[in-house]
Amino acid sequence: MESFDLDGYETVWYKFKYFTKRSADFITKQLMDFKADYKAQVAAFSEISAIEIEKTGIEFDYIIRALGSNETTATRPNRVRSLCIAIHEGSGGTYSPLSVAKKRKTKSLKYLSRPERIAELEDVYYLTKGIDWNSLNILVVDDITTTGTTLEVIGKLIKDECPDAKLYGYCLAQTKKPEYAGVSNNEKDVEEYYRSVLSKYK
Repeated sequence: MESFDLDGYETVWYKFKYFTKRSADFITKQLMDFKADYKAQVAAFSEISAIEIEKTGIEFDYIIRALGSNETTATRPNRVRSLCIAIHEGSGGTYSPLSVAKKRKTKSLKYLSRPERIAELEDVYYLTKGIDWNSLNILVVDDITTTGTTLEVIGKLIKDECPDAKLYGYCLAQTKKPEYAGVSNNEKDVEEYYRSVLSKYK
């Protein structure tokens, strides 16, 4: 996995690159199918996520997920829930979907700038019950991150309540512009790895 730094987090990992143009990149197309809730793609990406998180060797106490723009709670089954359940089954961490909620539905963040995303999510997320996650390892899961704004907002919320919590983030993919370091495709070994897992579900 690759990683990046984000305020409040020990680290944030991601496994794949998601290119913003509909390029010929196989993984990008598969991620689009994942976002469309295709069963085989959801199963394959969930299995890989569980494997990759287990490789970190970190024992997570709780796993929570980011909410989609049309969600106010994490009670509804969806693709990110599938990632969390797979990680829970692989790592033993408790998946806690009811710990974080939103006061309202939000705009899609897809076409918003970072300042617009921050403004849209300001004072929207909240913790639903009294928790004490101090000194615990918390994994926050999202599917595809672009600026990290959603993770950052959730992280600040948790840190304000539990300043000694150790936060980690996992995203299936990070958005990359087509000119990213001259690269427009995921690495061949990453693609082959994904294909081998996908073949079990198709």
